[in-house]
Amino acid sequence: MEYITEFARRGLKRKGLDLLGVLPHRHLLSSPTMESIQEVLQAERLNEIGRSNILVDSVVIGAMGAQNAITHFKRGCLVITPGDREDVIKAAVSAASDPSQQLAGIILTENLRPDAPTMRLVEKASFPVLLAAEDSYEVASRVHNMTVKTRPGDTEKISVIRDIIAANVDVNKILRAL
Repeated sequence: MEYITEFARRGLKRKGLDLLGVLPHRHLLSSPTMESIQEVLQAERLNEIGRSNILVDSVVIGAMGAQNAITHFKRGCLVITPGDREDVIKAAVSAASDPSQQLAGIILTENLRPDAPTMRLVEKASFPVLLAAEDSYEVASRVHNMTVKTRPGDTEKISVIRDIIAANVDVNKILRAL
């Protein structure tokens, strides 16, 4: 980051401008919430348990069998799978009982609802379960291409933003220029 800061400082100085700060990348700030994904996909929420402001750290497409899929489940993971993959859905719900594997959520695709016994598990899942109209590839593409915005309820992100600005921006210089 020092290289970027010095490079920007020299370039702006040539134009007669001062560098006011350089902000480092924080993965957390580019992580969408389940709520924002639900809005983008216009997906239906299938359960009422679980916070909708959970951050998504990674995405897994549940196209493989449950035994293979479960090896990819970890804290903050979003599982995208067709709604008729009851094996993957059951594995995801059971894996979430381990706090180190608490998923961010599941998106069931192609408007396919699981069978009744699996649906009862979905309704009790400790994380959001969404139903989307598109296929798994389209859902994954739309999640990947989302523009992530910080919302008033994103208290963790807001705290990080404040800390980054305090540590990396010459706020006093900005205020004096006003």
